[in-house]
Amino acid sequence: MKKIVIFICLVVPFSFIFSSNTEALPQNSTLLNMRNIRDSIKLYYDSAIVVTPADTVTLEGKFLKEQFFNKAGREIPGVFDWFFETSGNKYFVKILAEDVTTEKLEIYKNELLHVRGLIFEGLWDTDNPDVQSRVGKYIVILQLIP
Repeated sequence: MKKIVIFICLVVPFSFIFSSNTEALPQNSTLLNMRNIRDSIKLYYDSAIVVTPADTVTLEGKFLKEQFFNKAGREIPGVFDWFFETSGNKYFVKILAEDVTTEKLEIYKNELLHVRGLIFEGLWDTDNPDVQSRVGKYIVILQLIP
């Protein structure tokens, strides 16, 4: 019984990462399946399995800082959202990397620079599909390249 539990705990999570659903995406797609986001980022930072260069994109653009409004339309003082604007696309910035902080984004605000990251489509505010969240395309910045 213990062997079955260990097998399920070790093999099943990896079956989601390497499932055939990701094969439906274009070969060099930068838009990854939402189900793999948490696993891909966790594995990237745990160095168990790194995200391949084919999964990352290098983009040139600007960081924009915008005032946050709640869903009732009220401005929340002192709360801001960060976006990365590139080639007419505007991506919400989801800060997950330890070396990419809002303080660093503040330094490069409105300046043209390159970033290396991962682009996803899904929930912005949470990874839990049962919790209300804003939804759309976002970028996880892995490296700032001034």
